[in-house]
Amino acid sequence: MGLPLTTVIVTGVSGAGKSTAIRILMGITRCNSGTVELFGEPLRGNLIAARQRIGYVAQEQHFYPWMTPLDLARFVRGFYPRWRAQRYRRLLDLFGLPPTRRIGGFSGGMKAKLALSVALGTSPELLILDEPTAGMDPVARREFLALVGAQAIEQGSAIFFSTHVIGDIE
Repeated sequence: MGLPLTTVIVTGVSGAGKSTAIRILMGITRCNSGTVELFGEPLRGNLIAARQRIGYVAQEQHFYPWMTPLDLARFVRGFYPRWRAQRYRRLLDLFGLPPTRRIGGFSGGMKAKLALSVALGTSPELLILDEPTAGMDPVARREFLALVGAQAIEQGSAIFFSTHVIGDIE
């Protein structure tokens, strides 16, 4: 299975600027010079509208441990007008994530799958992945990457993938 047609893969050693590029795309950090356009518009425009079109999976997942995936969905959906509850529930099922179990008891791989479920539940036009497989064992890493590719292709999302693990790219 290949990646979607619009896929940007950013590699480099730690400190090369991969996460900085992502922070610029997310509007968290401003660039020192030049301009950035996202979705055909200058990024300095409406950042909230741009962020509502982006799904993001970080290197480390930080969730409220007392929440369940269903609690998380109720919390997140208010921020994303394109939220798709049915898609989110389907992804939870596909990834084998118990919807009513507290997230604090999830493994690292389960949290990464939950983050991907949330990101894809927002119906993103752009899926940004910042070292999403860091710390995963090889089997979990392969499974996660296959899920990313399949879901992004199904949804038609562009992907910005940041990694220093060459095997992830291959």
